[in-house]
Amino acid sequence: MTLADTLLFDGTDIQSISGVVVNDMSGLFAPGTRRGSHDTIPGRGGQLGAQLPYDAYSFAVPITVLGSTRYEMLTALTAVGAALAGTNGLGTLERRLDDGSGGYVAHTAAGQFASFNSFSLLNPATGQTELTFVNLDGAWTPDSGTTWLVP
Repeated sequence: MTLADTLLFDGTDIQSISGVVVNDMSGLFAPGTRRGSHDTIPGRGGQLGAQLPYDAYSFAVPITVLGSTRYEMLTALTAVGAALAGTNGLGTLERRLDDGSGGYVAHTAAGQFASFNSFSLLNPATGQTELTFVNLDGAWTPDSGTTWLVP
């Protein structure tokens, strides 16, 4: 089953990696948070409001790794790591969101493939894990080039 929304890391669609089934893409909607705090000026009530920059945040994409044998499953898992290695794990994240008319809307961010989380076997030839990515920009930028403030 291919999900309508997807994530590419340095041009590799994680749903296209052989032996991998992406279970959920809700991590693509993880909210960014603002970095820092507003300035307080002595003698003035409240804080001085300012546009605070977004901070990096992590999100996870759960996957199932398939094979007909344990060896094939481990080979597929190794292929995931190789496909997402980037340059020291750094690369461009691109989320493609279904636009409802057969196309998609793309948003990009500087990113990092951070890790696999807690691999567990479902049977000798199938396992599950989560791929953790970091959105280093803290927000997504659409094709128009302006920062997308919505998560």
